[in-house]
Amino acid sequence: MIGSMLPASLVRKKDFGYDCVMRTAGLFACVGLAISANCQPSAPDNAQQQAILSRIREGAISYADRLQDFTCIEITVRSAGGLGAHTHWKRLEQQELELTYVAHREGLKLLKVNGKPATAGKIKKGAYFSPGGEFGSYFRKVFDPKAQAEFDWDHEEALLGRRTCVFRYRVPRSTSTWSVTANADEIVMGHHGVVHADRQTGAVMRLQLETEISDGKPVGIHADIHYGLVEIAGQEFLLPQTVEEIARYHGTLTKVEMEFRDYRKYSSDSTITFK
Repeated sequence: MIGSMLPASLVRKKDFGYDCVMRTAGLFACVGLAISANCQPSAPDNAQQQAILSRIREGAISYADRLQDFTCIEITVRSAGGLGAHTHWKRLEQQELELTYVAHREGLKLLKVNGKPATAGKIKKGAYFSPGGEFGSYFRKVFDPKAQAEFDWDHEEALLGRRTCVFRYRVPRSTSTWSVTANADEIVMGHHGVVHADRQTGAVMRLQLETEISDGKPVGIHADIHYGLVEIAGQEFLLPQTVEEIARYHGTLTKVEMEFRDYRKYSSDSTITFK
């Protein structure tokens, strides 16, 4: 893809066609997964691994169906950069939006742009990469049976006080359900990444994905999503906390960083524009 967010122990370099970006070791250093070979508990046997994956898969596929109507504040920062040994990110804009999730659809109301009240009706400037998928569709790209993802146990770790298991996954292009549109061309992308999930419940706590080069076309997406338990109206839900997505289109990189705050029960007083 656009240079790996994954550590060397998790990457097969033959999957990547962008040697110039592979040399930008610092580009994804902040989201890289640090793995220690020391003090790791023994890996579960194959039957245990399959049982864990079954719990993860069941929860991931039904994730969106279990969400109830809610609203929250989304802070989005957009930046642009170019390929090179050291990518310099130029900040384009910060947006504050009210995100509303109603009847399994996401809606947005722009509140502020760069700290100032937004112009009515303005959502985003043209030519921006539009992220999406944090509320369930990324899960389906990985865990939908049609994708035929291959999973490999990697290690176990503590994350937010939980016993978390980490699996590597890969979905080949031949079975992938993930497509990217570039210049009106729909490009089906193989992808791979890392799934961090609560070993006991199967709840996905972090999902890292990146597409693989397809037909020699220099386009692709990298995403890193952190989830956490949030109480809304007395019930706990697993919801995204922070997201980083980077899209490559030829020699340009666009980065979107999102933070979700103030989750609360949906009020019918909200005015929304569906995506």
